[in-house]
Amino acid sequence: MQPLTHNRKDRIFKVLLYLSFFAFVVLLIWGIYFKANQYSSVIKNYKRNLHRDLWGRFTYNLIPFDKLAKTPKSVIKDFILNTIAFLPFGIYLPLLNKKHSLFKGALFCFCFSLCFEVAQLFTRVGSFSSNDLIANTLGYFLGILTFNLTKSKLSKRLIAVANAIIIIAVLPFLVYEFSDTFSHLSVYLYKTL
Repeated sequence: MQPLTHNRKDRIFKVLLYLSFFAFVVLLIWGIYFKANQYSSVIKNYKRNLHRDLWGRFTYNLIPFDKLAKTPKSVIKDFILNTIAFLPFGIYLPLLNKKHSLFKGALFCFCFSLCFEVAQLFTRVGSFSSNDLIANTLGYFLGILTFNLTKSKLSKRLIAVANAIIIIAVLPFLVYEFSDTFSHLSVYLYKTL
């Protein structure tokens, strides 16, 4: 068996990095849209809201932190969870692009988060929230900070091993969760038809 050349090591590193980033994005999408089998509430909300006018069907919050006085624990918990969920973007983006720009990364993260929020608005899985946009973008900045503080200590080998572990750990979970979600969804749709 031949020893790995430098170019081949770089290719393996990039493949592991992209696979692990893909697994993270798929896990994030699954976590937002299919957590706790929310599809049943989406179908119920759709049927319940058919008689409402167009704007009455959507749930949204455009004023940041306006619910903080009413339900501070749940708002803070959601803010922290959304921040943590987007923290890996701040680590992945500089690794994926050597010419990474802080502004472009923040813009990408904000736009990615905005796509989620708009999709939530129209599918009514959750609601559109300005708090989530702020938390997700803040998560990116915390990820960049974490990356900058640790990058001198990180070797390509350590990053490759971490990505391999992420892939090995996340992929079976995703396969299980997707099969579980779609089996429940098909049973629910069969019952409601």
